[in-house]
Amino acid sequence: MAEKRDRQALDAIEQRLNQQRIDLQTEQNRLDTLIETLETAEDNLRSAQAKFDAEGGNLAEAAPQLNQQLQQLRSESEHHRQNLRHLASDLLPLALIQPLLKAAHQQGQIELHRQQAQAAQI
Repeated sequence: MAEKRDRQALDAIEQRLNQQRIDLQTEQNRLDTLIETLETAEDNLRSAQAKFDAEGGNLAEAAPQLNQQLQQLRSESEHHRQNLRHLASDLLPLALIQPLLKAAHQQGQIELHRQQAQAAQI
């Protein structure tokens, strides 16, 4: 009877050991799958990082030069605006009115000739 109990205990231990081996193998398979997934993700990350560095690196490298060029263009733009303001406040308005003055002079000449013609008829 003790032998039967020992045998049952030994069978139970053997079953637990077999189940633990199965569980160990299952966990090992899961771990292998996770490692493969992790390696793939790391490869994707490295690829994305390299692409980002290549594209972003060029932009980052050009940024100071582009900012300097932008500042220079803004400065030139402001300089031209000041020149236009100066011209608009100086003699330019008189140059713009000259065609109007010529037209008014011509109209005055026409009126003068018409009045002289009317006066000669009276």
